[in-house]
Amino acid sequence: MHAGKRPAGRMARGFTLVELFLVIVIIGALAALLMPSVFHASQKARALECQNNLHQIYLGLEQYRIANEGLYPFVADLPSLKLNKMPALCDVLKPYTGNPNVFKCPSDNHRRFEMEGSSYEFTQSPRVAGQRVMQGAWMQRLGSTAIPLMWDYEDFHGDAGKPASRNFVYVDGHVGASHGLPTDNSTN
Repeated sequence: MHAGKRPAGRMARGFTLVELFLVIVIIGALAALLMPSVFHASQKARALECQNNLHQIYLGLEQYRIANEGLYPFVADLPSLKLNKMPALCDVLKPYTGNPNVFKCPSDNHRRFEMEGSSYEFTQSPRVAGQRVMQGAWMQRLGSTAIPLMWDYEDFHGDAGKPASRNFVYVDGHVGASHGLPTDNSTN
């Protein structure tokens, strides 16, 4: 026998063009079925990362508050406008958070992080900014679970075709999501 020849009666069989095309169509159909699930899972992961960022910022705020006689900082609402000489929250909390990327929401598609130094807005509520906020049972009676500290500047989170939402961190440290701007009924 010669080196390149096959024994008689055995033919080499490869895939035909039709078979190859059919396999590609099946793989494409399966990928199309999985894409919404993958997209939804990635949105959920970004929302959870955002909530984790807000919790990390909350911990930085608490460290700041402890170091500053129980006071929350006075900071610029929109630092990019330079309406006053107040610092940006990300600059004030830099020693307490360590990582500047904690201020970037992974779903910030409005580039707020690049403009303001943060994807999150800090409350300007007179009950919080520059004030002492007590923790514990006393604050719960006043409704600390309803006093938002920080939230996404925009409604960044949500599935296509559904209303988008924002993530919030509250004075008591819990993180949640809601639609639209926060309501602070505690100023009454």
